[in-house]
Amino acid sequence: MPITDEKRAIEKKATVQGSICTICLANPPDNQPFTTCNHKFCTECIKDHLIDSITNGRVQSITCPEIGCQSEFTEEIMRKYIPEELIAKYKKFKMDLFIINQPNMTFCIRPNCGKIVQRINEKEAKVMCECGKVFCFKCHDEWHEGQSCEEKWSKQFNLYAEDSEVKKCPKCQVAIQKNLGCNHMTCTKCKYQFCWLCRRTYNSSHYA
Repeated sequence: MPITDEKRAIEKKATVQGSICTICLANPPDNQPFTTCNHKFCTECIKDHLIDSITNGRVQSITCPEIGCQSEFTEEIMRKYIPEELIAKYKKFKMDLFIINQPNMTFCIRPNCGKIVQRINEKEAKVMCECGKVFCFKCHDEWHEGQSCEEKWSKQFNLYAEDSEVKKCPKCQVAIQKNLGCNHMTCTKCKYQFCWLCRRTYNSSHYA
């Protein structure tokens, strides 16, 4: 059903008067403002806003849905709209962000451990979790005694490339994996065109 000018005028008036939610333009707003800004939206829209923010990991600062408004939701207010399991997810994501932003803290790489590992010496790469797991703080992988992170990953890449259709672009050296198509390749990074078999520059008579 088309929205008439009369209906638009009614919705605009209702929005200005605060008797309709400015997100869905259907439900009446919640009686109580949910932040210090006094903007009001319907319960379902507030709930959807919180669920979307948390499930997508946008927890650094969950603010009012009003465009440009920086008023933040408190945990106390969130509890009025979402279940405890979502609050728990919010707190976990929040903690994860905090740890990630600490230069000398990280999480154990052992699956299902989740313990926080802190290094005392900033130059030290080898760390050990309370669970006994030893790993590299810099590259967050198994500890590689006698090898730099670059050397370790280069070796792993070469082993992977041997068993897979992976080669480096002759011009920019970016890794390229071939899974379909002919041997005429175009690098997605530098746009260099080359032959997959001999890695020389491709031209129209290359296979002639």
